[in-house]
Amino acid sequence: MAKYLEIAEILKNRIEHGDYLNSPMPGERKIADEIGVSYMTARKAIRHLIDAGVIGKAEDGKAQLPKSEALYANCAFLAPAFASLQTIRWQMALDQTLNRSGRLLRSAYFVHWDDLAIAETLANFDLVFLLPKLETPPERLLRKLADSGKPVIVLESDWSERGFLSILSSPVEAIDRLLELLAEGDAPVDCFNSQPLDDIIEARLAQWEKFPHRGRCFNYPINFYGETLPHTCRVASGLLREGSWEPRAVFCTTLSAAIGLNRVFTEFGLQVGRDVKLAAVNGEDWAPYLTPSITALANADLNALVARALELLRTGCAPVCLKPARLEILPGESTAGFHQLS
Repeated sequence: MAKYLEIAEILKNRIEHGDYLNSPMPGERKIADEIGVSYMTARKAIRHLIDAGVIGKAEDGKAQLPKSEALYANCAFLAPAFASLQTIRWQMALDQTLNRSGRLLRSAYFVHWDDLAIAETLANFDLVFLLPKLETPPERLLRKLADSGKPVIVLESDWSERGFLSILSSPVEAIDRLLELLAEGDAPVDCFNSQPLDDIIEARLAQWEKFPHRGRCFNYPINFYGETLPHTCRVASGLLREGSWEPRAVFCTTLSAAIGLNRVFTEFGLQVGRDVKLAAVNGEDWAPYLTPSITALANADLNALVARALELLRTGCAPVCLKPARLEILPGESTAGFHQLS
């Protein structure tokens, strides 16, 4: 294959994956320097892409990306820069749904609310999906989002009263069915949290507080960007070693907390599902495959929720909060031997 065709293939692959959405497409000399070819080779590659209709040519002669016919063609997924199963699920759902409708998605990550990545994303994309898994956002951020002139869809937090279309995949009301299942047999239901305190976790803790058969709350949030699973194990081991906790039924705000507790309970001779019941809010597709399997709420259809949000955006609907109509319980071995709710 001729060298210029190889370079053209590299550039085409970048364009199709939205690599140049967050910054202008570089000129021929910069492409040549970056890839390590001659200026003439880079120029021939660009000309080939123009002739093939992959890119266009602006009035000043510079190459430009093709215009999409789709409304809000260039979309960004803006999320905190720490790994989580929830982040991965949203990224996959957004990518699938948006690609089917002829839109491109790029992911951008921020470390704090004043991160330059947020301003750059708002400036360069048509539509932003924001996963605000950090402490409560400051008013200056809300003003920045509102003044950007770009639609922002908020994920996993209800900001509809703040003027933003929102999506909640696990509404807190669904937690009540988990709590009722754990409380069967008159067991007081303890609550265990080891996640950083954001709007989502605080809402789950508040919902447990309303439950009439609640037991004790073990709220040990780790700092943002900390490792939740080992933190859970350290905390739970300390509580059991001191003899200050005799768990019978435990509601976990996240699956990682349930995984950690299952490990620790086993080490201390407690059989999950017989001696202590355990359930988590979010199964994250893993809960049924763990040993023992963990009782959890089923995952919502994120693709359907995103499609509904895009339709509301298209029709100019007032900001609302979209939620699944109902989340089923996925019964696992962690509550085995007890009547399962239908």
